[in-house]
Amino acid sequence: MRKFIVKITLFSLFLVFALYGINFFLPTFNVAPFYLVSIVFFMLLTILIYSMLTKSLKQESKKFIYAFYFTTLIRLFGSLMMLLISLLVMGKNSLSEAIVFIILYFLYTGFEIVNLFPNLRPEIKENQNK
Repeated sequence: MRKFIVKITLFSLFLVFALYGINFFLPTFNVAPFYLVSIVFFMLLTILIYSMLTKSLKQESKKFIYAFYFTTLIRLFGSLMMLLISLLVMGKNSLSEAIVFIILYFLYTGFEIVNLFPNLRPEIKENQNK
């Protein structure tokens, strides 16, 4: 789990610098306070979901599938609630904030899946040997 936290911290720092660079070169794309909150939100959400999924990997595969679906729903509805709240609070750059939020949603979801996939390989090899 420590390795994952280091990876997600580095990934999040990369995204902060990338969005800061975009903000610097495209001043009309000003979403600075919003993307920092979004990155922290997705970082914490991804750590929570990753820990839930790695714990469910130790159980039978059917339970892991249900846990994966459940955490996907948590991520989706939690993200939609966060987007709705932030758009109501900030309000002025709604379209650019929504675009950045959706991109961050997919980036963090992909990051989680890429880091979760190597943990699935021993389970796959074990099932093939049966």
